Amino acid sequence: MKIDKRLAVTILAFLIYMLTNFHRPAVAVMGDQLIRDFGLTSVSFGFIGLIFMWTYALMQFPVGTLNDTWGPRKVLLTCLVITSAGALLFGVSHSYLVLVISRILVAVGISGFSASGAKLLAEWFDRKQFGKLWGSFMGWGVMGSVLATRPLVMLMNSVGWRISFEIIGLISVVILVLAYFVVDSPQDAKAPSPGETGNSVPASAKPKTSGWDNLKTAVTRPETWLVVLFFIGVNSSGQVLCALWGGVFLQTVYGFNENLIANILMVSAICMIFGSLFSGFVKPKTGMISGSFVFTAVWLVITFGMQSLSLPAVYIIFALIGFVQFWAVVAGFVFLRNVTPSGIYGTVYGVANGAAWILGAGAFQQIWGFILQNGADKIQAFQTAMGIQLVVLVLSCIAAVILAKRSNKIMADA
Repeated sequence: MKIDKRLAVTILAFLIYMLTNFHRPAVAVMGDQLIRDFGLTSVSFGFIGLIFMWTYALMQFPVGTLNDTWGPRKVLLTCLVITSAGALLFGVSHSYLVLVISRILVAVGISGFSASGAKLLAEWFDRKQFGKLWGSFMGWGVMGSVLATRPLVMLMNSVGWRISFEIIGLISVVILVLAYFVVDSPQDAKAPSPGETGNSVPASAKPKTSGWDNLKTAVTRPETWLVVLFFIGVNSSGQVLCALWGGVFLQTVYGFNENLIANILMVSAICMIFGSLFSGFVKPKTGMISGSFVFTAVWLVITFGMQSLSLPAVYIIFALIGFVQFWAVVAGFVFLRNVTPSGIYGTVYGVANGAAWILGAGAFQQIWGFILQNGADKIQAFQTAMGIQLVVLVLSCIAAVILAKRSNKIMADA
């Protein structure tokens, strides 16, 4: 039975992207064991997360450019080799230095999966198809985060954290082998690109520009930075609350126990999946405007009504934050695809994603930490941090409106 090439490439792209969202939170669930086994302090353990996050964010710029110059196949295979090596090294680490090096390797490796997946889907599918597929792509990615929670804990309880990561490394090797035989760009697979006719100029015959030229074009396009501003508001707010400070917030403000906190955050994560999937069925500018405005409204409720919320209201708010965050972010990436020439899409994606992580989630995690550490009244400190977040959320709404108004002209120029 002959397997459709586009289907095979898509499935592999989805599976590979799941590794990104698996590895980002995986170490969090084994934190107590790592601290005990290596005698780590809170600072030294926190440094592992810090170096991982900043390595991942900074690598978005070069891997995005390499996707346009090398092609997504070479980038994916190289990154899978590095990810596999990092995961296997992590499992056999017996010193803090090796532990840190292994996490840096994993961060370098997984940094290419999102941009390469985007580039592959952009090459194999037209712009209308890309929207629906990108929602599924990001939805499957969130499934990787789900696997890094209770399923990973169950595996660790059975075989220990070291063997667990060796198993993860071997799974990465298996995916690497499959990708070697399956992943190709349309021109390499001798298949027509979306919308390509018999008279079209094949991609291989088009003049190529340097990575530096692509980068200069990407950073000088105003829509790139408008999309970054949009991401900074919605994505950083969702990430800083649900991915880092959510547990502390729920315990400090409401006194919830660990099981209840886990359930609330799990509901938020599940709603992220549905937000991703449904976003692909609306126009990107509609998703961006509706997402940013609804997210801001929900944030206003939790900021100024913080202490008066009931348990059902907290569940609803965290569910909405998860759903609307990914509804909006998926729409933003689809919009970016629609307004970007295919030849520089990898570079533009890398710039937008990297800048959004560095200036958004990365920066605001530190800002919240500083505010909470120096606030005498912790509840008041959370209100202050969330109030500051409202500023970038308003800017996110403004960016969405500007992009929507400019969309027709931008798409005509792309």
